[in-house]
Order: sequence, then C-alpha cells, then structure tokens
Amino acid sequence: MSRATAWLEAEGIPAVGVACRGFTAPARLVAKAEGLANMRLVEYPPPNIGALRWEQIAESSEPLVEQLVAALTQSVAPDVPVARTASRSNPREIVFKGDLREVNDFFRAKVWSDGLPVMPPTLADVEEMLAHTDRRPEEVIGLLRPTKLPATVWKVAVNAVMAGCRPEYMPVLLALTEAAADPKFGIEHVGTTAGLTPLIILNGPIAKELGFHAGQGVLRPQHQANITVSRFLRLLMVNIAGYRLGETDMATFGRNYYPVIAEAEEDSPWPPLSVDRGFAAGTNLVTLQSADTTGHSFLTEGPAESHLRVIAREMVRELGGNLLVAMEHFGGRVSPVLGLTPLVAGILAKEGLSKADVKRWL
Repeated sequence: MSRATAWLEAEGIPAVGVACRGFTAPARLVAKAEGLANMRLVEYPPPNIGALRWEQIAESSEPLVEQLVAALTQSVAPDVPVARTASRSNPREIVFKGDLREVNDFFRAKVWSDGLPVMPPTLADVEEMLAHTDRRPEEVIGLLRPTKLPATVWKVAVNAVMAGCRPEYMPVLLALTEAAADPKFGIEHVGTTAGLTPLIILNGPIAKELGFHAGQGVLRPQHQANITVSRFLRLLMVNIAGYRLGETDMATFGRNYYPVIAEAEEDSPWPPLSVDRGFAAGTNLVTLQSADTTGHSFLTEGPAESHLRVIAREMVRELGGNLLVAMEHFGGRVSPVLGLTPLVAGILAKEGLSKADVKRWL
C-alpha cells in the first residue's frame, strides 16, 4: 500500500494510503523509503482485517469515505526528498572504545546487533576481511530495502566480522549480498506479518573448501561457516536494510536465521541444485529465497513409491491451504524446498527415478 501510494504521488497523482491500527508507523516508514516524506494516510480501525466477515468490513469501512475525501482534498505539507542517512566520510573512524562487554552494550543500545554478542569490528579485522577480495572497499554492491542504503564491500566486511565469519568467507558473503540486493529476492517483504526468513543454499566446491557442513544435523548451529554466514545476512538486514521490530519488521512471530544449507553433492545420486538452476556442474553458487517455516523431519520406508506417498502426505499436511494463499499473493512464484537425505534419494534413484521424475510425481 505504501509503495503504491508513493509511486502514484511520484507521477503527480494524489493518493491516500489506508493502514490498519498498529501499522501506521511502518506504513509511513515504507513510504519514506520510497521517497514520499509526507504520505496522506487514513487509519482503518480493525487490527486484523483477515479476522472479519465481509459484512463487518463493509460496515466498518463506511466512515472511511469521508476521511479519504478529506485526505485527498486537504492541503498537505509540500513533499521534499527524504534525507538518506549519510555514510561516514571516513569509514575507518573509531566510533567507540571499550572492553568486549562495553562494546556489546553500546551496539545493542544502537540496535546494531541481533541481540547476541558480536565480535568488535576492529580496523585490523575488517582489513583482514578485505584482503580476501580484489573489490574496492567503497564499491556499492547494491541498495537494500526498505532503507535503500548502499551495501558496500566495506560494510560487508564490517558485518562479517561482527557475525564471527572467517576472512576466507568473503567471496560467499559478497555473492550473498548481491543476491539480497537483487529485486527478484524482494528483501523489502521479509518484514511482513508472516515474518519470512531468508534461506541460503550453497553449491559448488567452495562449500567443502571453506568447511561448510553438509552432513548429519545440517541445520544445527554447531559449524562456524554455516551459522556465521547466515548470521551475517541477518546483521546486514538490521544494519543496512534497516529492519527493526515494531517499525519495519512487523512479523507476528518470526523465527531465527537458518544455518546455510550446503548440498551434499558428493553423496547425491542426482545433479545438484546449481545445475537445476541452469549453471554448469561444479559452479560455486549461492541461492537465496525467503522461507515461511521449516517442517519437521519424518520417516519413510519401503520401495520408492512408498517413500513418495509419505513425502506427498507430509507436504500436504505442512503446506495445506497456506500454499494456495501464498500463490494468490505472490502470483504463483512459490517454491517449496524438499530436503532428502542421500539414503532416501539413493533409494529413489536406484528404482530409476530422476529428480525431475520425483518433482512431477509429487
């Protein structure tokens, strides 16, 4: 709603946004991110329109007509370009000095962390990160919504240190930042009521070279590469994209970040996801998509069809009507991810089923 209002106003067409009670503050913030400083806004009383019947919606909407007319016809303060937070002229400037506890207290007070302790981004550590890329520190990789602030190579290095990443992870972190800045990913939607969480899948020999775990317990947080790279993206969303609970992040529940899923390519009987996406085998590739949730693990047994029937049953139970709702809202661009152990995938492959056969069957 806020984006549409801003786009219309940018074309010289007066527009009014309508937001439910409790969402007016994030609505104005989103409009400002789109360049509309003074959005005309009318508050719609019900906190959750989805809980009302159509006749209740119609009845409670009647008073809105006069408010909409008034908002469209009254004079408003002239719109001015929204001032962006300026980058520091000297990014190497020291902003705080103290011991580990004092640094973390300072960062939490500034909402520069995810609540967990961070590694202080000292100049020495940031420059060690930068030594693992030939890209210039001031190079802008992309703009991250909703703030539209630039994600520079320097900022990637700073947030990587804070997340506890090793310097050699930099190629993965830069690729991940490019993916997050790509409009196709739609990072500006992560803070919706559903509370989406980015899911990162890594392919290629770089996963093994950098120590990404692809075996038993792949979603456990024990392995440094898997969990710190995912945490890096969360810090990027906080410190550059500008996500704040109750402001730009309006998740009803939300969930923590998922460790990076490195595909066990050597143990798989099928080509990896990177090949499915049109890249040559052996390509180092980061895939980023938003996930609503992850389902529970479940047991299957017997021949291939028996496994597939259980998988299909669990997919229906897990997704249910949510998939139809998601497809309605996102235009069919919904891609459920099914993770199989090498054992189950091997049983299916031995009976002559390709990955494409499994997809069609399900």
